[in-house]
Amino acid sequence: MADGPPAGHDRYRSDRFHGRVAVTIETVTPLLLLDTARPVQDQDGLRTFPVRVDADGRPLLEATAVKGMLRSAFEAVTNSRFGVFGPHDTPLAIRQPAKSALDLRAAVVQSLPTAGADGRLLVTELVPAGEDPSGLQVWVPAYTSPRSVDVARFEHGDEVEAWVHLIRRDPGQRGRGATFRIWRVSDLERRGRLAPTASDPVEGRAYRAEGLAPVRVVGRLMKSGKSFMKKHDERLVVTEVLEGPASLECQTANLTTRHLSSWRAVIDSYVAASDGRKDAAAYVTDHERWRDLEPGRPVHAVMVGRDVDRIVPSMIGRAPFARSPREVAGPDLLPATDPDRLSPADRVFGWVAPAGPADGTVAAYRGHVRLDPVVCVTDGQAVHRLEVSAKLAVLNSPKPSQFRFYVGDGRGEPLRRGTAHSASMGYAPDQTLRGRKVYVHHHHKDLPPEYWAPGPGATAEDRVGGTFRSYLAPGGTPDSVTRRVEGWVPAGTRFATTVRFDNLTGTELGALLWVLDPPSGAHHRLGGGRPLGFGSVRVGLDLAGTQVLAGRAVAGRYTSLAPQSDASDSARIVSLCRSKFDDVLREALPQVRKAWLAAACGFQTSDGAGAPVHYPRTGDPSAGPVPPQRESYKWFVANTRDRRLPLPELGPDFGLPYLEDRDTSRGSTRGMGGGARRGNAQGRGRRGGPR
Repeated sequence: MADGPPAGHDRYRSDRFHGRVAVTIETVTPLLLLDTARPVQDQDGLRTFPVRVDADGRPLLEATAVKGMLRSAFEAVTNSRFGVFGPHDTPLAIRQPAKSALDLRAAVVQSLPTAGADGRLLVTELVPAGEDPSGLQVWVPAYTSPRSVDVARFEHGDEVEAWVHLIRRDPGQRGRGATFRIWRVSDLERRGRLAPTASDPVEGRAYRAEGLAPVRVVGRLMKSGKSFMKKHDERLVVTEVLEGPASLECQTANLTTRHLSSWRAVIDSYVAASDGRKDAAAYVTDHERWRDLEPGRPVHAVMVGRDVDRIVPSMIGRAPFARSPREVAGPDLLPATDPDRLSPADRVFGWVAPAGPADGTVAAYRGHVRLDPVVCVTDGQAVHRLEVSAKLAVLNSPKPSQFRFYVGDGRGEPLRRGTAHSASMGYAPDQTLRGRKVYVHHHHKDLPPEYWAPGPGATAEDRVGGTFRSYLAPGGTPDSVTRRVEGWVPAGTRFATTVRFDNLTGTELGALLWVLDPPSGAHHRLGGGRPLGFGSVRVGLDLAGTQVLAGRAVAGRYTSLAPQSDASDSARIVSLCRSKFDDVLREALPQVRKAWLAAACGFQTSDGAGAPVHYPRTGDPSAGPVPPQRESYKWFVANTRDRRLPLPELGPDFGLPYLEDRDTSRGSTRGMGGGARRGNAQGRGRRGGPR
């Protein structure tokens, strides 16, 4: 199973195997095959997706989907490289605590770094006369205040002139907050247009003028928009004092290419975390302009002594990790770049150069496995159409900045519980990726049939056989973020296809047969909605339609005109190659085998009934079952604040606790396995199987 060159397609090799395997696929949970090209739209504009069917009304399962399912399993059990990894070459970033804003300093880019020299960053602070620098910020009241400054006339980075006042903020009526001082803008205009006298300072119940005369300044407006409900101010970076009892403390610092890379990584992380929100900050909605800095642009600088550690676009910023996911993955796990160093999955299923074709290089390699069209062989009705359309739960997008779920220590084991929530603790030089994404089978031994038959009025909060319908959207979920479906392919539906192959080694054939006929109780995952429980299928061999030949036998068939019967030889080769590969797994990659089967078999309780699998939830299970929730992010917030749990190893006792919104959980660790899971590194180098 080492990396190496493929066999080639020029001839049937005598030391390799060729033939075909008849395969059956039976749905164990409903299969979600959506016809996304033909949605039905109602008068309110809501779209409902029907089941994808052929001309005869039978469910249409594409061979490419089945081949992708088989390749995913083959990659895992052979410890192969990832077939696709994506760019992932920019370090991710992690949100900083609110108190980190106290360490920020206002700054303006003076020049950018070049090939021969660093750029320059001007760090400034407006200091009241007779005082020492103390980190005072200049606030621009832009939102919610009855006397807000009209910032809509200006763009981010515009040079402006302003009157500012020294203001003290006292705790509110309930004693919340701390006492601190700021400069606050009362008048804002383009340079040369400011009135000669200042307006009265903007005061309120908590804001009081210090009695210092107003100060006239020039600066750069830092405007990111009203990106959250309670935001009330923008910021001004002062670059010159024109008049008034204040001085400008200036410091010039180096701006390096490292700072620019970090800045871009932070912008990219905000964009990735926004999920397309139209009310996000300007550095998200206009990220291309913000991403590329230029002289005159204002930024927030994180200082260490007199040096700039990093620059960020917002007060509550993000700090980038030291390395990107690609760097943590390591070269032996990433897609192959050399056609002579293909992993088993690349050789068997095919390979495409990740960088695309180049002069004199091989752009791709066609695999040695092909699938015939997949045919539904179930008699009668093979599509379950619902009485009313079902509104499915929202699938969470990956959040790789949750580093405790994606990286492990140098051996690929889970990070220590309680690991600090810090950029220095994730994607570090001594860490590796945990492994591959897997969708755990939802094992429900005694689940009643009506669980998968939601009638009119059915909700996610309904308990059917003691289990919530977690595949339905919880109450209050906006229609704009969900999908409605007319139905699905019910459990018990059978499909058939033929897998054809050539020039496979005994080990490669054994791995393919092991995937096509996995151990008892193991399931593959297919189609849409897999985190919600859809798409568990049982795959098996049909020996009556199977023919496996060694290369020498193929040559013999071409040189003889006599009919040949090879059914017994095929059955013997199938049994021998599959059992030998299982021996290889048990001896060389036992953790890969154990982990893959744990995901494929699902979680079982001591009574064999099975444990529910769903996205993490907050709540106290001792007060009763915790129903599905719209805002699963709250669990991650609670985990970051309190327990700081890593993703456990995938196995029989896998599970995460329910967490309270404000306190640590007192509940069970069962029933929290939902969604895609990462595994840890196992086997050759840092190559990982599912855990």
